Amino acid sequence: MPLARIARAYYQLATKTLVKKMTHEQVRKSKPICEQLLMGIAKVREQEARAHRAHTRVLS
Repeated sequence: MPLARIARAYYQLATKTLVKKMTHEQVRKSKPICEQLLMGIAKVREQEARAHRAHTRVLS
């Protein structure tokens, strides 16, 4: 599932569950934060995969 789609789903979930406790401004600001978090996770996973592939090549 593309990260943007996950971010949208998380944002929609946040708006449904937290909207009672959050101001509109807080809800609006949460979307880019979620997207940045997911992009950061994707970057770390890619770096880990790259390191694993490099390590696997050394062992071969």
